[in-house]
Amino acid sequence: MPKTITINPVTRVEGHGKITLELDEQDRVSNARFSVQEFRGFEKFCQGALAERLPSLTARICGICPISHHIASVKTVEACFGVKISPTSEKIRELMMLGQLIESHMLSIAALSLPDLMLGSAKPKDRNIIGIYNSGKDAVKKALEIRSFGTAICYIAGRRPGHPIGARVGGVVSLINEEEKNDLLSRYREIEPHLGWFSELMRSLCEKNADAIDTLGDIKSSYLGLSNSGSLSFYEGDVKVLNEDGSEALSFKPEKYYDNVEEKHENWSYMKFPVLKSGSGFRVGPLARVNIAQKIPTPKASEELDWFKARWGSPVHKTLTYHYARFIETLYAIERARKLLEDQDILKGEIYTKTKIKAGKGIGIVEAPRGTLVHSYELDSDGKAVKVNLTVATQHNNLGFNDALKETASKLVTNASPDEASLNKLEMIVRAYDPCLSCSTHSFGPQSFAIELLDSERNLIREYR
Repeated sequence: MPKTITINPVTRVEGHGKITLELDEQDRVSNARFSVQEFRGFEKFCQGALAERLPSLTARICGICPISHHIASVKTVEACFGVKISPTSEKIRELMMLGQLIESHMLSIAALSLPDLMLGSAKPKDRNIIGIYNSGKDAVKKALEIRSFGTAICYIAGRRPGHPIGARVGGVVSLINEEEKNDLLSRYREIEPHLGWFSELMRSLCEKNADAIDTLGDIKSSYLGLSNSGSLSFYEGDVKVLNEDGSEALSFKPEKYYDNVEEKHENWSYMKFPVLKSGSGFRVGPLARVNIAQKIPTPKASEELDWFKARWGSPVHKTLTYHYARFIETLYAIERARKLLEDQDILKGEIYTKTKIKAGKGIGIVEAPRGTLVHSYELDSDGKAVKVNLTVATQHNNLGFNDALKETASKLVTNASPDEASLNKLEMIVRAYDPCLSCSTHSFGPQSFAIELLDSERNLIREYR
C-alpha cells in the first residue's frame, strides 16, 4: 500500500470532500485525488414524478443554486413537450438567474475568496469571514449588501425565499409589478457605489497574491460553456468548447450535449467525470465563461474583462483567477439585471403558453454560478419521468480539481509530513472552483449502489439501483 496524506475535510466548501495525496518510495507525490464522500440519489428520486413537479423537486437539490436547477428543469420539460415560451417569460426567468448568480457569487467572494486572498497566511481559526470582518468591516459589509440585491431579485422573480416557484412549464407564474420593479431599482442604486470600490479591492488582491496565482493550480485545459453570439450568457445559447490555445474546438446545440460529452466513473468518488467524446477533459464556470466570451455587453463588466485578459492573456489558465472571473460575472449580472428591470416587457405581456402532455425526450442547459448545468429527461405519455440524468458544474470540473491538485502537490509536498501552509494551499485550489458537492453526487457507476426498503421484520420490500 502506498503512503498517503489526507486532508479531511476540505474546509470552506459546500458539502463533504477530502484530498488524498499518494506518495512514492521517495515520499514524492505520485498522485492526488479530490473525492466526495456523500451520496445523494436525486436522479432516482425524480423517476415516476410528474413533469410539472420536476422543476420544484430538483430545486431541492441545492440550497445555494436552486434557481439554476429550477430553470434547467423547466427548460428540459419544455424541450420534451416541444413548447416555445414568450419573450416576457424568458426575460423574467433570466432575471431570476441573474439574481441567484449575484447572491451566490458574492457569498463565495465573501466567504471563500477574501479569506484566502486577504488572510492566506493567517492561522486556520482566523482564516474565515469572521477574520475578514475583524480586520476591516468594509469588505464583508459591502459584499453582503451587494448580495442582498441578488437575494431580493430571487425573492421577487422566484416568488418565494429559498426554493423558487417562479417558473412553470410554459412560462412563469406572474409578471413583475411596478412596485416590485421600483423597489429593486432602488436597491440597485444603493449598491452601485460599491462596485468601483470592489473592483479596486479585487485588482489589488490579485497583485498581492501574484505569486500564488502564478504557482497554484496553473494547468492548461479546454473550456466549455454557453455562448450567445459570442457574448457572456447564463440562460441561453449554444454550447462552445475552447481548446487550451483558445481556438474553438466545438460548438453545438444543447440537445446535442450527450453526442459530444460522456460521463465516466471512478470507484474512489461519488462524483462523475464528464469528458469530451474525444477523451479530453475540460473546465467550466466563471473562468471558462470569461475565456469563451468574446465580449460582455455591459460597460463595467466589459472594462474588467479587458483588464483581466490584458493582465493574464487569453485564454487564462491559472486556477486562482476563478476568483476574479467570478467578480467580472457579478458586475455583468448586476448591470444586466438593471437593464431588464428597466424593460417594460417584464410588467406586461404573455406569461404562459399552453402545453400538451406527451411522451418525449429533452435536454435543458443553463449556466449555474459554478458552471454548466445539464438536465436530461425521458417522459412517458402520461408526462411521468422515466429517466432522469443530471450533469452539474462541479462534476464538469472534477478532472480540473485533480489535475490542478496533482500539479501543485508535486511541487509543494516533498516529504511525508508537509506543513499546514502547504496543505492550505491545496485547499485554496479546491475553494477557487467553489464546488457544490451536494449538487455533484448523483451517480456512482452503473449498478454500483443499492437502496433497500425493508419492513419491520427486515424483509426486503423493494430494491432501488
